[in-house]
Amino acid sequence: MTQYIPNLDPELLQTVAEELQSKEALQRKHYFLLEQLQQMHLALPAVHRSRVSHDQICRLANSLLDGTVFDIVRDLREVQHLEEKSLSERRRQLESELKLERSDLSARQAEELASIVAVGRQRTAEERRVRQIHERQTIELERTQADRLKKFDMKIIMELDQKVLTQQSTLEKSGVPGFFVTNSPNDIRTQMILMDFIMRLSQKKPPQT
Repeated sequence: MTQYIPNLDPELLQTVAEELQSKEALQRKHYFLLEQLQQMHLALPAVHRSRVSHDQICRLANSLLDGTVFDIVRDLREVQHLEEKSLSERRRQLESELKLERSDLSARQAEELASIVAVGRQRTAEERRVRQIHERQTIELERTQADRLKKFDMKIIMELDQKVLTQQSTLEKSGVPGFFVTNSPNDIRTQMILMDFIMRLSQKKPPQT
């Protein structure tokens, strides 16, 4: 009896071999990501470790396989850093403006006092009256400036909160486990932990063998 030898297309064999290699590489990468995430999870303080479940770790490893999430998180962080730098610069500018206002007031007050003192001692009562006016002016300026700073800081907080919501929405739409739009401090803390995991993993390279 003649032995049957299948006539397989060499190109088909090559394609099958490449697919197998691709699947094996993907499995190795998944194992690497999962192992790294588990190590990071175990290294967390107990109070934070309890916020991240094993299921989240497994799903996060799956979401990181194609590398897209790494790129998204990197871009989000770069935008965040630029925005924080801009906000910090705007606050410094406001502080400079307020400092200039205080300097201008002090200069005007000093000039007024100098004109009174130059007249002679008989103007002592007038000097006291002017000093009292100056004190009220200073107190009022300090109150006004403190209010401006408070309003500016509140505006910054609102802008940063909005950026957080935007990041949450972007990562949720990208299918990253644990991310969804929320204002809950506990949920945000968990998301910060997951974000830290992703950023640290982005610096690691899976084995090539």
